[in-house]
Amino acid sequence: MSPSLIPYATQNVTTNPASWTCSGTGCSVNTGLEAPDGTMTAGELVTGSTASYVQVMNYAVTPVAGDWLITGVWCMPG
Repeated sequence: MSPSLIPYATQNVTTNPASWTCSGTGCSVNTGLEAPDGTMTAGELVTGSTASYVQVMNYAVTPVAGDWLITGVWCMPG
């Protein structure tokens, strides 16, 4: 359940699966999959046993004391 109104400034967050990055052997991103809203904008992460990290979003802001970062991820088994 997300808030219906956020009374503060918000930042743009890049969530396009084409911009996701992963590192390690066998790590890849498949794009163009069905999202919860019915659009074909979701992505699938395929990771091998040596994947060291996966980055699925980024933002261009430097948090300071008192800031709140609220995020969510919808996951389902492949």
